[in-house]
Amino acid sequence: MGLLKLFKDWKELERKLRRSFTKRDKILQENKIDVIQLKEKIVSKLDIRLMIIDEVRAEIKRESRTPRTIARTSQRKRVDKKLDKIEIMQEIGSMLQKGLSTTEIYNVLVIQKAIIKKTCFYKYLKEVRKHIARTPRTNSANK
Repeated sequence: MGLLKLFKDWKELERKLRRSFTKRDKILQENKIDVIQLKEKIVSKLDIRLMIIDEVRAEIKRESRTPRTIARTSQRKRVDKKLDKIEIMQEIGSMLQKGLSTTEIYNVLVIQKAIIKKTCFYKYLKEVRKHIARTPRTNSANK
């Protein structure tokens, strides 16, 4: 009975219910359309990803690793390693010339920068010291 007090008669209640249901139906229909459009977009993004993957696979097949390319890459690695060694040895040499101790150089290169490992450091240090010992030093005080 409390519901009837809100509405003057059944016809008014029926109209309001019909309006609310039609609004609800419109919203549901719009949501269905949105869901369909989103599904289409999702499928298209998946298709794009598959196309990209196919292109990458095709490119990898085109650039198959022949013995010639393997030799080139290993040669590059050797050259890069040699250049890295030379740069590190130059850095060790410059630090020695600045008057830094072996432990200070070790702390900078091995511990702080982590450029090389301990054994390589001592190997390079030995080579740098040999090279420094071979180069003649000119002393301006003796002139």
